Amino acid sequence: MADQGADNAVARNRIVLHMNKDHHDSIVRYLQHRFNLSPWQAYDGRLSGIHLNGLAIVCHGKTYHIHFDPPLTNYKEARGRVIQLDQEARQALGQSDIDIKEYIPPRGLYALECALLFVMYAAYCQRWWFARGSVVERYLGAGFATWSWWIQPRFVPVTMLAHFIETIIYMRTKLLKHSINPRTSLFWLWSLTFIFEGVFGKLRFDGLVRRKMAEKAKQK
Repeated sequence: MADQGADNAVARNRIVLHMNKDHHDSIVRYLQHRFNLSPWQAYDGRLSGIHLNGLAIVCHGKTYHIHFDPPLTNYKEARGRVIQLDQEARQALGQSDIDIKEYIPPRGLYALECALLFVMYAAYCQRWWFARGSVVERYLGAGFATWSWWIQPRFVPVTMLAHFIETIIYMRTKLLKHSINPRTSLFWLWSLTFIFEGVFGKLRFDGLVRRKMAEKAKQK
């Protein structure tokens, strides 16, 4: 009996360490789903214990209990049960089974797109570029210069407002959906990308998701 008790203690410690180190996202989802914590609050959650009857999670000084129904008969069943809890949480929260944990910088055509956007933002920040007799009028024509003179005060604010609205939408439909927590630098790196690039940033993120889906399909 003493040996069995020692083995169980080792198994419990191993599960707790593994969950906190490699499956923290699942713990966050448990707290969001079972106890209605926000992603920001739930990010501080840590698994403090596991028993045959359930899990204990500590977050902001409070202990949350999730009961197994039915209870485990041994700790070998724990892996399957925590996966089941995670699947239930994903479904309830509307989260994908594809987790994104990396940032993809612009390359190739996306790098060209970023460069063009930077030039446009820089140019339309200064109205004198489009005045009569300016270099724009000489090389690109009076029509384009006149139109740019009119649009210049509106271009950057309107573009940034549109990208900001898109970013708010993408935060929920892209970042949170793929388990990127707002407490992480990755969340804000992608958010800044959406603000600067707009739909082009979204296309790059979607491409990363498709690649992860293909990699996961090959593993099956």
